[in-house]
Amino acid sequence: MAFISSFYAEAGFLDCHDSPLWRLRRALYGLKDADEFGEFRKANPDREIAWVAECSEPELGVGLVAVDRLVEVLAQSDLYICVLADARRVENEHGSAIRVSSFVSATSYFEIELYAAAMCAKRPYLYIQEGFDPGARLETLLRLLAFAFPDWRNQKPKSAAAILDEVRQVIAAHIRRPEIQSTPLRRRLVRQFYLDRAKKAAPGHHIDNVLFLDGQFEQRQPPQKDLVEFLLTEYDRVPEMQRKLSRMWLAARELMSASYLPKDVQADSRLADFLPLWDKVLGLWTSAASWSGWHGHLYAGTVAPLHSQAVIHAQLPGGHAPTGPLASAYYSIGNLMPFGPRRLECLNRSLEYIEDAIRLSDGQNPGHLAVRGSIRLRLGNPWGAVSDFKKMLEIREQMGESEQKLGDAMVHLGYGYLFCGRWWKARDYLERGIEALSKNPNDPGIARAQRKLAIAYRLTGRFPEARNTRAQARQNAARLGALDQLDR
Repeated sequence: MAFISSFYAEAGFLDCHDSPLWRLRRALYGLKDADEFGEFRKANPDREIAWVAECSEPELGVGLVAVDRLVEVLAQSDLYICVLADARRVENEHGSAIRVSSFVSATSYFEIELYAAAMCAKRPYLYIQEGFDPGARLETLLRLLAFAFPDWRNQKPKSAAAILDEVRQVIAAHIRRPEIQSTPLRRRLVRQFYLDRAKKAAPGHHIDNVLFLDGQFEQRQPPQKDLVEFLLTEYDRVPEMQRKLSRMWLAARELMSASYLPKDVQADSRLADFLPLWDKVLGLWTSAASWSGWHGHLYAGTVAPLHSQAVIHAQLPGGHAPTGPLASAYYSIGNLMPFGPRRLECLNRSLEYIEDAIRLSDGQNPGHLAVRGSIRLRLGNPWGAVSDFKKMLEIREQMGESEQKLGDAMVHLGYGYLFCGRWWKARDYLERGIEALSKNPNDPGIARAQRKLAIAYRLTGRFPEARNTRAQARQNAARLGALDQLDR
């Protein structure tokens, strides 16, 4: 129901049980016993009224185990209650630091919740407890997430009793009248960020020069390279997109004491050592954010980190702009835009980027052909798309690529044939492609392939198979966190 933000023992209290913030958190957890929520408890015995980490799950654990659980619970919660308290002038003023293996990261549990709430578009109910006075690190953190977090300075400090009463009222109001969103989250975000930005920029330049987290950095100790490398291996170890993103958030925040901006690198040559790590982290962030459907986050979605990569690539030997990934990002944004000139503009911009990428690779990169074929489908050129998909499959066969890569090419080709009226041929390619992809059950492309096969089954009159395949697609998308494949 309501997720209550985490923090740590307040400064000046050796025993956290004497802390006013600790007492407030216990009182918020105690709302579960309030008489006014009795009917809700009976109807929802497995749901918390207020989820408070140390009370709801005392055996939560620490490190990445705790991070994964906090993000999971927050994403499933209806309400996000954030309480800022204490005068913080200590090392961990932004919350208790997350330990990863033998390292102490630059990120706190409180921060990981703020990040997860921002990316899941959870509107925070923000409360300032009397006596709150943030230090430099917490102020920096709140500024980094200003794109999704209200300005605390506009809030009036309140007593613990007042906060408790207001949270109780917020929960009760939500139970009486839950807020229901009819439009999928990623569509709402795309329309909001792109159209709002378009009002402030010249046509065709709506999200130019937007960098990851608005190009902000921190003044603190240099990043721990070994920690970043460890998090990169952790990214490959977990299949779920939410977990991949959490690890890359930790890695990016660790790197944020090493600017990649040219003026800073020129002033301090030591920063150049971190450019390759920045490049890897941002690339993996973009991939997982894309599968998660987070195209609409202006400063932390897919386009902003790619713009940051372009800045980094310009400083590396032989570097060039990531035109292929940019084409894919704008293609996804275009798909989520309402029909009209904005959608067409995104798709045309995507086409320009992918044509540049294809020229740079002499037309031998199968991934680039997949993107151009997909764009051509959206622009009403199905036979041009099929031509790209055929060549894509041919190149992958010549290169001796994995069975999963060949399966992905077959799925693209089969989907292209659907638009050409070759329904039975399309179904055959889609079935063969899914069979190959299924050799790796954690391939996020499975959900997308199954969704396309369900369409082929409907068109060829196999309605029970269509329903079953569609259900399997949704299950796989939810299991892997590939939310970009849900609600399409």
